[in-house]
Amino acid sequence: MNTPSVSRDAGEVPPPDAADHNRIAVALHAVHSSPGLRFLRDNVLSGRTADAWDTLRVELDLVQALAASPRESRPQALQPAGNLGHLELATQLPGPTTCLPAVGAVRPVPAWPHPNELAQQVEQRCAGVLAVLSGVSISHAALATRLAPLTAAVDTATTLGRDYGTPDAVTVLRRHLAQIQHTDLTDPLAAAPDGRLTAACDARLRDLSIEIVEVGLHLADLASLRDRHDERISEVRARLDELDRAERLTADTYVLTGRELTEPRRPPLPTASTALRARTAEIDARALAGRWDQLDAELAGVEQEITRAGRRAAQLRAAAAGLIVRRDELRSLLQACRSRAAANGLAGNEQLTALHDLARTLLFTTPCDLRAGTRAVHAYRQYLTQLVP
Repeated sequence: MNTPSVSRDAGEVPPPDAADHNRIAVALHAVHSSPGLRFLRDNVLSGRTADAWDTLRVELDLVQALAASPRESRPQALQPAGNLGHLELATQLPGPTTCLPAVGAVRPVPAWPHPNELAQQVEQRCAGVLAVLSGVSISHAALATRLAPLTAAVDTATTLGRDYGTPDAVTVLRRHLAQIQHTDLTDPLAAAPDGRLTAACDARLRDLSIEIVEVGLHLADLASLRDRHDERISEVRARLDELDRAERLTADTYVLTGRELTEPRRPPLPTASTALRARTAEIDARALAGRWDQLDAELAGVEQEITRAGRRAAQLRAAAAGLIVRRDELRSLLQACRSRAAANGLAGNEQLTALHDLARTLLFTTPCDLRAGTRAVHAYRQYLTQLVP
């Protein structure tokens, strides 16, 4: 704007009246109570917003100088109106900025103008400052409106993650939020010019929103795990009871085969339930410390091992019982071959009778030598086949 004119001596300036004082006070109050000014003063700035604040500080100094008492002495010299650097305020925000001094402009420090003119100059310069501050407020408000619920969601997720013993689950969220705050919140004029978020800023906020939803689903799963923990532990223990019974049945079958057969070939007796029950108790004890994601994985592992151990116990039991079934089948086969020999008039054949008696002794003696009995039955049957094709 135009510099104050030197139309009278400083001693001839009439004292300002109450109306002039009020005009200046109202203009200054409007500037100093602006949310935009508070934001610029209280926050770390970068980019276009930092440049705009550098420019505004120069203009605010000038306004403060104009608003000072006209009775103060001023050096009668030429001084620059303010070094605005490489960025003029007109490039920061749309709108009139004619009230701000030009870059590098040289202005004589005059004797103070008439109080009415002084009030008018302060009002004009304050209006220009307010236009810029209003733009800052609009940009910051648009960004803060989008960012506030996301920040609250990240804070909530952080608390839940800590409660569930998985603080690492929200580490990425907090890092992403910090990047947005550093990039956009420190430079709202670039992130949301005229109150409209740029495509890049909007994309960053949308990505953060998606991450919040994904983490929220994971935390919901952990909440479900925590709420169902006691029930799930009870279910696992019930399955362990079933495994105990299955392994006892297998052990009973092993005892039977050991009594009925000599040296039966059997794998080691299954005893997985004991170790799995101890692991389940240890997992349940650690539930007090949280880490529900880890506990869930460990419980899932126990459940899978219970399934495998139950299947293994059933297979071993069936295999052991199969040895007894095999002995009974050989007895039946021997009897069938004996009947065939008698039907063909071979009951008195001494060699055939000897083979039959050996097989019968082996199969009907307790404990039975199943391998030797098997060979004896096959030898008797083979010789019978030679006699009766």
